[in-house]
Amino acid sequence: PPDPPPDPPTTAAATAATAAALLLPLPDGRLSYVCGACRRAYMTLSSLRRHANVHTWRRTYPCAFCDRVFALAEYRTKHEARHTGERRYQCLLCWEAFLTYYSLKAHQKKQHG
Repeated sequence: PPDPPPDPPTTAAATAATAAALLLPLPDGRLSYVCGACRRAYMTLSSLRRHANVHTWRRTYPCAFCDRVFALAEYRTKHEARHTGERRYQCLLCWEAFLTYYSLKAHQKKQHG
């Protein structure tokens, strides 16, 4: 039987993206890890490594509602909430619910100071 085709360079691409990361200091003294491929910043190296999957060829998490496929399950979950209207982020002060974490934080800042 013929040899199976080689795997796409997922590991190499992820390693390259991680290796090209920049380590930047924040005003409070902490460090952020910046993706060398897209310049997105992360607070931990493990988060940056997980993110590196988005720059690879492997997309293994399909949306149940459309044709989009995601590199990370959490990205798919957030995307699917747009289809379902699920509001997963709830304000603990007034119990209003929001589609995104950023909407919740903006609400809390505006409404609750």
